[in-house]
Amino acid sequence: MKLKATGINYKDYLIYCGLVPAESINHNGDINNPEFQRSYQEAASMLCVYLTSLCSIFNVGSFSIKGNGSILIHSGTGDVGLSALNILKWKGHKSNVFVTVGSKEKEQYPLDTYGYFITGIYLSDKK
Repeated sequence: MKLKATGINYKDYLIYCGLVPAESINHNGDINNPEFQRSYQEAASMLCVYLTSLCSIFNVGSFSIKGNGSILIHSGTGDVGLSALNILKWKGHKSNVFVTVGSKEKEQYPLDTYGYFITGIYLSDKK
């Protein structure tokens, strides 16, 4: 049998992506930082969120990172929106990224987290 692919657990994903500082991992490989602690249900659902973004961007949307295409991410501070931004950044997307947010209060988070990566943030709330 030849192994072609495998999944990794949430802890290993955080470590692999550099989202957990090395000093937060003890000698058993456990994460000792409360900021990164998740319930089993939260951690298990993250795979679904990232798969939704991957399929939406590249399969359904036929988006090409190598092209010069712009992308609009609705609800950019929601779980699927944030995972889409992380995937685009990870894949090295260099063109325009536009994001909608649901309220004025949510505008700052994408700016603080992704900064230069986001071309424009638009308010989708019609109030």
